[in-house]
Amino acid sequence: MGNTHVKWFQKQASCPESWEHDATQCVAPELLTYENETVSGCACKEEWSACAGNKLYRGHAWCEVDETADCGFKYKMLKKRRQGARWDYCRFAEVGMLENGTVVVNNSALAAFVPNLHKRGLIPRLPSANPWTLKTWVDGQKGVAIRKLKLNHRRSQCFAGTPVETLSGCAQKCLEEGAPNAKTMEGEEETTHLCKAMAYNRQTRLCVRLPYFASDAEFTPQIKSLDSKGWQNFKLDQ
Repeated sequence: MGNTHVKWFQKQASCPESWEHDATQCVAPELLTYENETVSGCACKEEWSACAGNKLYRGHAWCEVDETADCGFKYKMLKKRRQGARWDYCRFAEVGMLENGTVVVNNSALAAFVPNLHKRGLIPRLPSANPWTLKTWVDGQKGVAIRKLKLNHRRSQCFAGTPVETLSGCAQKCLEEGAPNAKTMEGEEETTHLCKAMAYNRQTRLCVRLPYFASDAEFTPQIKSLDSKGWQNFKLDQ
């Protein structure tokens, strides 16, 4: 029975003959689950349910944490602040399961990533969408990132988005297939880097995979909810 199920699944995983796989044609449901421990190692006050219920901040889930612990961030992002209150970004869980222990979703690939946050420093850097930026330039409408490599007078490299149904699928593609540049995707050369970061757009279902030297790319606008327009930016947690 088990072998029969595996063969059936493998058969269904590919398109029938004469059909084409197009991830842009429909919205695929996705169950995202979170750990009680946050990205900085804090503990959510209301466990993982707070992560799923709060409005996203800079494109990512967050929760309030214990203010007595020196962990996370002080409240600056909300208009309503409580003295001493703290918060932190949520961490994805590898699996989602019911109370009886039944696993309902496997997000092991996604759990390897954390929010890719770009510091706002005392001297603000030019945003990635600014054509005069000294780092990676980004076109959020087209899903493209271009990085100029100055070392050894190497040329610029472009990294373009590919359609992927889910955020988890984007994470898996990053880990398993790396970050090919646009010329490689067009079959003009063979240059694929280790994937260190990714950006995902839920409306267009575009997945942009980025190497370490382009991981500073910040795709905007950032979503405020899982059904709004915009991007989420992630990097490998290492």
